[in-house]
Amino acid sequence: MSIRPAAEQQLVRQWRVLQDLAAAGPGCTIAELARRHGVSKATLQRDVDTLALVFRVDQVPDPRHSQRRLWRAAIADAAAEPRLEEERAA
Repeated sequence: MSIRPAAEQQLVRQWRVLQDLAAAGPGCTIAELARRHGVSKATLQRDVDTLALVFRVDQVPDPRHSQRRLWRAAIADAAAEPRLEEERAA
């Protein structure tokens, strides 16, 4: 079994993070996602920032903890659709 290149591993991880964010209901913290994917919080934050350039990824208040923020993604049920250039400019 060969080891995948780092870029491929990153892409796979980001895709899984996007799926987690879409299925997260009220949302997930960066720390929760980092633990789940076995990376640092800084790496996970960069992944979320990268995903937010293309997909609708929102940061929302945590209803259980007033000082904590949650992340979630709003993507179509059938497939994740990237934002169009016009939507990014808005």
